[in-house]
Amino acid sequence: MGMIRREKQTMSRETVKDTIYGAIRELSNNKNFYYGGINDDFSHLTELGEKELIVLFNKFIPLLRRSEEERMRDLAKHLVYGELSDDKPDGDIEDYM
Repeated sequence: MGMIRREKQTMSRETVKDTIYGAIRELSNNKNFYYGGINDDFSHLTELGEKELIVLFNKFIPLLRRSEEERMRDLAKHLVYGELSDDKPDGDIEDYM
């Protein structure tokens, strides 16, 4: 049997941002990963939290890169189709920035 190669889905820019925010929020609410002191000067990641944050970034960076690559492809299509056609493509260029 041959292996089925699956293309990884690309998340939208907003979805990636929300995912990263949610993961960091959850990490900061867990006392095993983050110590919340009496103020910000005394708050810090635990040693385990620092390690987990590296794991999270290693997972999130590919998502972020795929999202940005997709956004740039969409922008390029928008620009090319706009130049080649009398009809304007849907949306403004600001939608891609």
